[in-house]
Amino acid sequence: MGSASRAAATGTPVVTYAMMAICVLMYVVTLLVPTTKLSLALVPARLMAHPWTVLTGAFLHGGIMHILFNMLSLYWVGRAIEPVLGRWRFLTLYLVSALGGSAFILVWCLIQPSEIFVSTVGASGAVFGLFGAVFVLQRLGGSDTTAILTLLGINLVYGFMVSGISWQGHIGGAIAGVCATWVLVHMARPRPGVTQVHQNRREAVVALGMIAGMLVLNALAFRVLYEVYGA
Repeated sequence: MGSASRAAATGTPVVTYAMMAICVLMYVVTLLVPTTKLSLALVPARLMAHPWTVLTGAFLHGGIMHILFNMLSLYWVGRAIEPVLGRWRFLTLYLVSALGGSAFILVWCLIQPSEIFVSTVGASGAVFGLFGAVFVLQRLGGSDTTAILTLLGINLVYGFMVSGISWQGHIGGAIAGVCATWVLVHMARPRPGVTQVHQNRREAVVALGMIAGMLVLNALAFRVLYEVYGA
């Protein structure tokens, strides 16, 4: 954790606030112009015409309570781990987790075809990725992970029990968040004979590679859906 925080051990969690601001702004936009949600929400059946929705859906919300709980979670967790990871690592984690949630939603459609026509919105996948990041950071730091595992477990069970909640996005986001955090922290460790400039360049390439990889994963999942179910 100490190595990962070299770039930004302290400071305002700018990325956390920026993600919150975008979500709130998009919520207001969809209230004023409801048709906006039609082109920005993730609907697997419409993904060929709206490929950007694998990411934009993570910035939309279905109601006041939906955005309230997600923003509170993002505020609490983001303010805690963004200074630890650093801003650009945190942004990478957030985007990879959001895309991981979308990928799992698409994959699940192969098992449950009726989900192809379901519209999914919300930052929950990204937030669950942050929960996964907390678990990784606590494990690496030798801290007790009981609390975060309990929180994850309760929220996952709640998603299974209550209709209208994308538990698929939660699982995908959590898995992506755990993997992304482990890679980011591993890459941030100082290496003998490696200059800081070279280290930063390697980390940037890996971060961009993870985001690109998640986009490719979403594309592959949709490709399989298209081959199985057609247009």
